[in-house]
Amino acid sequence: MKGIKSSFFKIFPRGKFMTVADFCDDALLGKCVVLIHGGGEHKNYIGDSEKEKLAEHLRRGGAIMTISAGGTFCGCNKGSLGLLPILAHDRQHWQRGTGSVVLKPTPYGEQLLPKIKEVESKYFNCPALLPVAEEHLAAFGTTLPGLPILTYETE
Repeated sequence: MKGIKSSFFKIFPRGKFMTVADFCDDALLGKCVVLIHGGGEHKNYIGDSEKEKLAEHLRRGGAIMTISAGGTFCGCNKGSLGLLPILAHDRQHWQRGTGSVVLKPTPYGEQLLPKIKEVESKYFNCPALLPVAEEHLAAFGTTLPGLPILTYETE
């Protein structure tokens, strides 16, 4: 965790590590980006009341950024939070291996990151994530649209 914190604060010098309970009571609700990391322990500390606070955060103009399993957990699959319009596809085969993957900005990502043409990242097991079309959001229990920043160019 020490390495993650030092890397995080280099990128986001005004960042702040908080517990879910701290965030839910904080004045930052709707005014920041919440990062939900990978790993499988999310269900241990994000329940229905925290889900509602995160949804309120999004409705107020806040954002959620996810990494790895954080995206699956926030997506629209059964047992997930339904906060982001994505589906984890082929979850049975989530152990896809490791390697490098090339990511390219979406049109929205190009607006946010105009100098980035492509990014090479490491891939470490995860199901493929598929977007949910806006007209189908309600069927998955959410009405919150999402705007992907980067998409996979290679697998």
